[in-house]
Amino acid sequence: MRGDANIVKQLLQKAKDSALLAVEFYNKPAVSFKSEGYITMMCIAWNSLFHAYFFKHRIKPYYRKSEKGKRPQFEKIPLPPISQSNDSIVNQIEALVDKILAAKKQNPQADTGEWEKEIDRMVYRLYDLTEEEVKIIEEKPQG
Repeated sequence: MRGDANIVKQLLQKAKDSALLAVEFYNKPAVSFKSEGYITMMCIAWNSLFHAYFFKHRIKPYYRKSEKGKRPQFEKIPLPPISQSNDSIVNQIEALVDKILAAKKQNPQADTGEWEKEIDRMVYRLYDLTEEEVKIIEEKPQG
């Protein structure tokens, strides 16, 4: 699969742009279909992330035919299982999510940004992302 690195970068950028547009949709007071726009753009973002992951691991993100008809090749996605080696990271993520939910329940305007960044760093470790991949994900949008 020639050019995979460029395809992955483009897909990651598309995912980021779609997620940012989803938030913009939701925050626009004049838009009457906020939820629908948000959901649609987030689906596009997640789809782009899945495709980037597929291409990075040299898996074609397409359906294949089998005796049972068409089915996705999801069984080839090497998602990190929870094991003794990463159990502490998973537990830390869960604890931070609980902190964020409790803080937001108490005060919906609570600033949980630092905890969210910490979760991001843990997820990067969990998925063994390279510095270049993290840089693409965390790059600030221009404009």
